[in-house]
Amino acid sequence: MIDHTEIQIELGKIPSLNKFYSSPHWTFRSKEKTKWKEIVSKQLDYDFQFISCSIIAQVNYRYDLDNCIMAIKFTQDALVDSGMIADDNKKFIKSVTIEPREDLPKNSSLILIKGKIIHK
Repeated sequence: MIDHTEIQIELGKIPSLNKFYSSPHWTFRSKEKTKWKEIVSKQLDYDFQFISCSIIAQVNYRYDLDNCIMAIKFTQDALVDSGMIADDNKKFIKSVTIEPREDLPKNSSLILIKGKIIHK
């Protein structure tokens, strides 16, 4: 049976896109990727798989909106690693959106994942 659902992931201060890719050493990127995928994965305790989904990052960082994209990338990678989506390509991720939201705590984001699911 196919249903629709929405789940929420809370994140603290992620590195900006600029910081992530301008880091002088690959070990910084590797550690950050592992750290944030673990933080997201701990919040993905669900017994279903997304057939397809949209990801909305509601953010309250001081970064320009495009610099907040790492919140979505870390979420997509954790969804794949957890088996909640088969891949993070356009067949499964139908859209990504970044929205400013000043009522969230500073240096945080709320990630909404909305989509069609099938129970495992």
